[in-house]
Amino acid sequence: MVVIEIGTQHVPFLVTNDGKMMFQPDISLFQDKNTESHIQGFYKDLYEKEKAKINTKLKELFNDKNAQVFSFKAKKQSSKTIYIVSDPNCPYCQQEFANLSRRLEEANVKMLLVGFLGEDSMLKVANALKNKSGNQAKDIAMLSALYGAKVKGKAMDTKEAMALTQAVANVGVRSVPYIIE
Repeated sequence: MVVIEIGTQHVPFLVTNDGKMMFQPDISLFQDKNTESHIQGFYKDLYEKEKAKINTKLKELFNDKNAQVFSFKAKKQSSKTIYIVSDPNCPYCQQEFANLSRRLEEANVKMLLVGFLGEDSMLKVANALKNKSGNQAKDIAMLSALYGAKVKGKAMDTKEAMALTQAVANVGVRSVPYIIE
């Protein structure tokens, strides 16, 4: 097994001993359970290492972009913080946002909004950043409106939202919701 780094991603390959042939393994091709188990373990280890790197970089980004982070305090004193990267147009993110109150029962929550899902997402992120007040109740109410499935983003400058979205993508986040617990 070898891992080739492509940009910020690592891609595993099987290689012959002489290095002349290389292919991506498809676990379903192997009938030998030991080989299949080895490859699955390799993928799991690789995934966990990559996720740990992304999580570290993402937490640094949360600190660097603090002015753009929506921070919500737990209902009772808590040292636990949940980090969430979310797109207002993502149906899974909308479900996750609907669970914000439940999450705040046990932990603080920090959210970065991204526009991964197109122009309307970017407009919603720009609107959220423009209207961010720092008041927990007002910010939750404002975001609740933006996370509505039928709500469209209002036309405005999206440069800040685009830069934030690109910064999140640059640390390796490729899908939403991305959650660090």
